[in-house]
Amino acid sequence: MRKKSSTKKKKYLRPGWDAYFIAIAKAVAARATCLRRKYGAVVTKDNIIVSTGYNGGKAI
Repeated sequence: MRKKSSTKKKKYLRPGWDAYFIAIAKAVAARATCLRRKYGAVVTKDNIIVSTGYNGGKAI
């Protein structure tokens, strides 16, 4: 005899604030123009993004 499938909805696990902002910093770092290091930054206050930024290459 088959069991009836459950109609319960799967719970969506939301990431914590730290994991969320780290993921954004990694995405921002992808825009960095430096060939040696790619850094991204996210400035927050009370879980609100104030600013983002990344490093640039050496000026010639």
